Amino acid sequence: MDKSQRDGALLILLASACYGFLPVFTKWLYSAGMEPIDVVTWRFIVAAPMMLLGARWLERGRTDGPPVPWKRLLLVGGLFSAAAGTAFVGLQLMSASAYLVLFYTYPAMVAVISVITGEKLSLRFWLALMLTLVGVALTAPEFIAGLSQNVFGAGLALANAGVVAVYYFVSNYVMRGQTRQAQATTWVMFGALIVFIVIVSVRAAFGYGGLVAPPTPDTWLWLFGLGTICTAL
Repeated sequence: MDKSQRDGALLILLASACYGFLPVFTKWLYSAGMEPIDVVTWRFIVAAPMMLLGARWLERGRTDGPPVPWKRLLLVGGLFSAAAGTAFVGLQLMSASAYLVLFYTYPAMVAVISVITGEKLSLRFWLALMLTLVGVALTAPEFIAGLSQNVFGAGLALANAGVVAVYYFVSNYVMRGQTRQAQATTWVMFGALIVFIVIVSVRAAFGYGGLVAPPTPDTWLWLFGLGTICTAL
């Protein structure tokens, strides 16, 4: 393994660890009385500007590579918003542990999509998939508990996994050949933010209330963690 591969593996581990805090922060925010639409909207209000600042710093002075297809990336952000929406509603209906067991079936869905589209998968991918499925099998009691807790919530968890699998495939296609990955991901974040701002605005127009601010300093802290640690990082 060369330096770039090692750095990539470490970054993947860091991203996975950071994302693992998402259900924890989300549950804390729900216990503070916040609703899914408010939590997920604030998540991207925090994350999108953070991503923009990070992209400008990481890619400062760079002019190499093809132009970033920002219009298509905004549309990819719309797909990402569907993944986020199903996740946050699902987490309101069932425990975080049961939800995560169902959600982590998405690598198998990625494999199915790849096989259908004729994409060749490496031996390393199949080994990683096998380890993931073994992990899911070892947590079978949580899987069964998730199904029994709330059938609709379990369906949302599986839908979340399916949308994430499609998102990974589509984003990989759109970003193929891109050298400014941070800038490209920033456009995805803003695409998701636009979707939720529109949803909140429509809800307000029909009398369902607008965006609710976090009620306490603690909830602001959890939201900041959700937007930075669990999303931007």
